[in-house]
Amino acid sequence: MKYTKNNLLQELEVINEWLAHSLSPYYLQHGARNGYQAVDIYYIKPNGVRSCSGNLECGTIQECALAAHKYSIAYHGYKYPQKRLTREQAKVMLESIGVDFTRDFHESALRSRTLMLDLAKETKYYRPKNANGSRVRYFFQNLAKIN
Repeated sequence: MKYTKNNLLQELEVINEWLAHSLSPYYLQHGARNGYQAVDIYYIKPNGVRSCSGNLECGTIQECALAAHKYSIAYHGYKYPQKRLTREQAKVMLESIGVDFTRDFHESALRSRTLMLDLAKETKYYRPKNANGSRVRYFFQNLAKIN
């Protein structure tokens, strides 16, 4: 079976979910340079701004996938030291794994609810006292309001 760019993109999505679950402010993104494939490391600043920390690998698709796996194995499960995760960082983390804040909560956040609950706890978000919904849904709506 041929390993294609789509396979690499799917693997990066899984790795980014792992990194988000470990509350890492980093994520991996695919790019292309001079006919080669590349994987870059991005950092999410506390104000929610994304910045490229550097290039992880530039080469063939297989070389990029191998470098991404080595990176995820080295950092998966590592709890990043930080005083408190900001809501802006949480929103960018969720956007990097495919959560769409312009759509309805039930359509967009179906497979990432446990991650959302972890992020709500980490950002110390609590739903209103007289709320008629879950903490996760109110957290989603709160993040959707952030620019």
